[in-house]
Amino acid sequence: MRRWQLSFHGRVEFAAGFSPRPEISHVLFDFDGTLSLIREGWPEVMTPMFAEMLPALPGETEEARLELCREDILRLNWFGDGYVEIQNTKETGGLAVAVASDEAHNGSGRFDEWKRQRLMGVGADIVIPDFRDAAALLECIFAS
Repeated sequence: MRRWQLSFHGRVEFAAGFSPRPEISHVLFDFDGTLSLIREGWPEVMTPMFAEMLPALPGETEEARLELCREDILRLNWFGDGYVEIQNTKETGGLAVAVASDEAHNGSGRFDEWKRQRLMGVGADIVIPDFRDAAALLECIFAS
């Protein structure tokens, strides 16, 4: 284990090929998908609004219409969490740090295992559950 890996207090995962990049001069921070606190519970907020706009079929219950809307919302919005951005970063030779937060337990320092596997699978160099170890993260990226 390298010295800078020991400075993490929370969970972190490094790809086998990770190496520090002290020469980095530009950073792209893609924040749109990591507003976890807002996103968690989003289907429960949007489902009644969608159901309100959907005319009921003859004999259809309110409960059935809500369930149909919820299924559509989840099916159409399930993927994300930066896997496309990770792929694009790797395609251009960049260093990709992925956040695989457990949104249902915000602040727990735990990974969402599905996200972690997906993000590592598309080439993330480092996966973290949150930014609690930001200083250690920067230290390992810029280590010489």
